[in-house]
Order: sequence, then C-alpha cells, then structure tokens
Amino acid sequence: MTVKAYFDGSGRSDDPNVDCVALAGYVATEETWGDFERSFSTFRQEYGVDYSHASDLEARQGAYCNLSIEKSAVVRAGLMDLLRQFAKRDFSAVLYSVSMSDYRQVNRKLPTPEAICGSGALDDLCQAVPSEHELQVFYDRGERFFPRLQNIWTSPKRRAADPRLDRINVFGAVDDWRKYPAIQAADLLAWCFGRGPMFRMDLALLTAGLACYGKDYGRADLETLPLPLPFYGAAGMKL
Repeated sequence: MTVKAYFDGSGRSDDPNVDCVALAGYVATEETWGDFERSFSTFRQEYGVDYSHASDLEARQGAYCNLSIEKSAVVRAGLMDLLRQFAKRDFSAVLYSVSMSDYRQVNRKLPTPEAICGSGALDDLCQAVPSEHELQVFYDRGERFFPRLQNIWTSPKRRAADPRLDRINVFGAVDDWRKYPAIQAADLLAWCFGRGPMFRMDLALLTAGLACYGKDYGRADLETLPLPLPFYGAAGMKL
C-alpha cells in the first residue's frame, strides 16, 4: 500500500510581522487521494473556481477578485464540507506551529521554526505509517519547510546513519500546486492553523474525526525542545 502526505506552510520566520509559522498536511492512501481528486473536480465545477487558495480567497484577490464576501465564504465552506466527508476514510492530519513572539524571547540557540516544524512532521509520519507501507511526501515548490530536509534525505551518508530516512520512498516538491488538490487542501489547513484563535472553529471542523499529529510550540515547549532535532542531527543547530 502507498501512503502519500501533502504539506503546505503558512508564515515566514524572517518576516517580523508574522505571529506564527505553521506547517500542515493531510495523509492518506493513494486510493483515498484518487477519490478526493474526483470529489475536488466536482467541487470546482459546482463553485466555479479553477483552484483553491485560502489567503487569496479570504482577501478576494487574484483569481477571486470578482467574488463577493459572501461568495468567497461559501467557496471556503464548500471545501471544508468536502474535506470533512473524508474524515470517515483513512485520512489523517499533521499540524505543527511555532509562536514567533515566544521564539524570539527564548534565550537559547534554536533551529529555525521551519526546521522545527518540518523535522517534527517527518518524524510523526515515519512513526505513524506502518513500515510495510510505502511512504511518499510532497510539498509546494518554493516552500521553506522541506528543501533542506530533502537534501538530507538524498544523502547516502545521512540515510545510512538514520534508518528513518529509508521510510520515505519519495520526497519532492510539486511543479505547480494548482494541479494538486491535495496541496490545496493542505493550504486551507495550514492557513486556518496559522491564523490563530480567530479560525480555531474552522480548524476544529477540519480536524473533527481525524487522527491528528503535531505540536503547537509556545515558549515553554521551545525552552525544553530536545536537541538535536530528528532528521537534522548537529547540522540542525545552525541558523
């Protein structure tokens, strides 16, 4: 059986205006993703959209510049309803975030928030997916959470030193997120997670009934974060 995980991120740690950096994704079997893509195609036709992008939809910009506030809310609600239907399937969620205000106050040298989230997500996947299943991980091209981890994964020396890396059969960036409904689903999850309390109800609806993995890192968690990080080793300490 092939299990595929698709991730997207929200926020950049080098932006002083960002309060939270978040990484989120969905995990499911190849068969379930096929069913999701067919359902997503129906969603696109029903709501008259070519793709879903949460921040643009909320701001009614880009492809959604002609939508009313009500219509944009209806489109987002439609995608949420679609995702909730898959809670009864072999669907899981992985959610990691780092509070940037807390991160900046911690008096110890830490890996980047992107490294903390990305390393934790991969560690959860390797522990949660049974070893007899093929595990594939995909993320949006240009995403800051996974490129360095992908480089570590491709290193024969690092793979020999860490058996967990061999749990991942495919690790790569997609060429265009608009082609991948699973990335668009992850985008909505990451966006709701990264927006904080104002979207906690939406996040609760998206994750209701799902097996969820991850962590929301505040100051206490960061001060006691075990180092080195999984998948990074000593190299993860360099900012």
